[in-house]
Amino acid sequence: MLIAATLAGIAWYRYIPPIDTVIVHSFADRTGRPWISGAITEEIAAVLRPVTKTGGDPRRTAVLDGTIDRVGDRLRITATLARPDGHRYWTRTFDRPLSDAAVDVAAAVVSGVKKRTARHRPPAKVYEDFLEARQQFQTRNFANAAAAFERVAVADPEFGLAWAWLALAREHIADLGAGRPNDLLPGARDAAERAVTLEPDLAEPHLALGIVKLQYDWDWEAARRELDRAAELSPADPLVARWHGRYLQAMNQAPAEVDLPSAPRDPDSARRLLAQADDLREQAYLPAAALVLAASIAKDSESVVRWLYEAYDERSAQLPYLLRSPALPLADRRIHELIRRLKLPTTTP
Repeated sequence: MLIAATLAGIAWYRYIPPIDTVIVHSFADRTGRPWISGAITEEIAAVLRPVTKTGGDPRRTAVLDGTIDRVGDRLRITATLARPDGHRYWTRTFDRPLSDAAVDVAAAVVSGVKKRTARHRPPAKVYEDFLEARQQFQTRNFANAAAAFERVAVADPEFGLAWAWLALAREHIADLGAGRPNDLLPGARDAAERAVTLEPDLAEPHLALGIVKLQYDWDWEAARRELDRAAELSPADPLVARWHGRYLQAMNQAPAEVDLPSAPRDPDSARRLLAQADDLREQAYLPAAALVLAASIAKDSESVVRWLYEAYDERSAQLPYLLRSPALPLADRRIHELIRRLKLPTTTP
């Protein structure tokens, strides 16, 4: 009986339950370019998201980390997969071309990864530039990221993910009020549609197209369809979840918040901004949405309505959410006219 119990204990210790949750820790950089390891870490996590869960059973959770070195156009990744309690499943070294490294590491963790990845693998230099652009996006340098993604897409027009991230970068510039929607978002739509054609089975192209349908075309059904597809393809992606939340805000199914860097925070500043608004808008782009917020803070109902209609004319990415604000004079029929034009639901959250 003692021998049987011992053998059972050994068998239990050696039993490796199926992994359904993977936590990807930052890989240590040995390339001399820290953004490469940061970008590859994010790529590995992105590849694993569609095929793993979040918040699963701790006994089925694994932690992935390691080091990244570079040899010419190839990466040497030493990765360790372990349980949070310290039990190590394996340590392996991957010597791969730059564009294959993240996928191959992820495939060693969970079977079925490869069939969920991009159809097109770009040349090493193009992919390196793409990863650098991704890091610009991650640090919210959206203007630099957009310029970098555009260079990558021009260098390799078949690289669908480059077109998707180009659209995403432009959409985030518009969302911050840092550029004119009419200048940014038609091109973002073209890039997103091209990305969906090239890579229909990846989440990012559908996310990019869903955002432009939500923020610029105000096509609510198309936005829902594309965002739902993105969530289906990558259910744990925080960026997808964020934009699903924005869709619910526009549909009045969640409280809406609008926060622009150029918007004032106190009544006196708001009134000063409103007094100078026309002159300032002749000198540089000042989002009409920021002036709607200023007018709301100053409790200037006529200015609220005026700048809401200006926001409509410039296709403001913030307009659907502004129209949900309880600070607006919602009894004003002119505001209800805008809600009617945008075909926004009128039910309360």
